[in-house]
Amino acid sequence: CSSDLTEALYQRMQSDAKRLGEAILQAEQNLDRQFSERRIDPASLQAATASVAALTGELRAVHLAAHLEQNALLTPTQITEYQRQRGYLSTAPDSGHTGRHRH
Repeated sequence: CSSDLTEALYQRMQSDAKRLGEAILQAEQNLDRQFSERRIDPASLQAATASVAALTGELRAVHLAAHLEQNALLTPTQITEYQRQRGYLSTAPDSGHTGRHRH
């Protein structure tokens, strides 16, 4: 059933997002700790910020991949409704809303 697949997709995305969110927090805390303990140098700064950036990119990819997978489960009519609910489509031509969404 499509709703079962949607629920499984959502649960997997939530689990992956939580894991990555926790890793981002740890990486940010590590960076803060290095600064507060005055043991940061240009190389460790670069490594720490690259780690945070990579994890943030992974988190965004998990989120967007879930949208792609969800679209594959939907009919064309459902995709249109999904896009409208996500904010991709403007509901009123003169509303001033561009229909653009962050992703």
